[in-house]
Amino acid sequence: LVRRFRLQYPQIQLELDQYPHGELIERLNNEELDIGFTFSFGVESIESLDRICVHHETMSVVLQEDHPLANATVINLADLATAPFVVLNRRESPQGYHQTLQICSNYGFSPNIVHEPKLLQTVLMLVDAGMGIAVLPTSARLQASKSLRFIQLDENQGSHELVATWKKKTANPSVDLFLEELAVVKPFE
Repeated sequence: LVRRFRLQYPQIQLELDQYPHGELIERLNNEELDIGFTFSFGVESIESLDRICVHHETMSVVLQEDHPLANATVINLADLATAPFVVLNRRESPQGYHQTLQICSNYGFSPNIVHEPKLLQTVLMLVDAGMGIAVLPTSARLQASKSLRFIQLDENQGSHELVATWKKKTANPSVDLFLEELAVVKPFE
């Protein structure tokens, strides 16, 4: 998508960066960013932002390869109710944090949160070190070590959306051009 956009519009300067979910939303609201890609956790409740779904994502339990349930094909999360959980930091990713709480609540328990790192990579590293388990979008597997297992939840927790999101009242005409290219390219299909 980015390569195609740059070829189509070489006069438009693109700056790419990565932010935790909460900071990305804050920067969009403060008009420090024009467009962002993030999970929809809570984005739909922010009236100043518009969004389109670019990919539906399932959630998985992430376990270290030595965990007794690491070879399961499906997990009932209630079986892990007493396990230590590693959850993205509430301040950095409030929507992701609350999403984990909601999923655990759907299984009838409140998670025992032992670590709240700021970055996804740190969540994966802590789970890999055997310091807890996590509930994450299945696509996090792309950033994970081979010793981590992503196991599907046994009940349908619904799919979660990866969205492109932007300020509804943006003065930057490049946003519309980028969204047009996104509709053509469909990078997640």
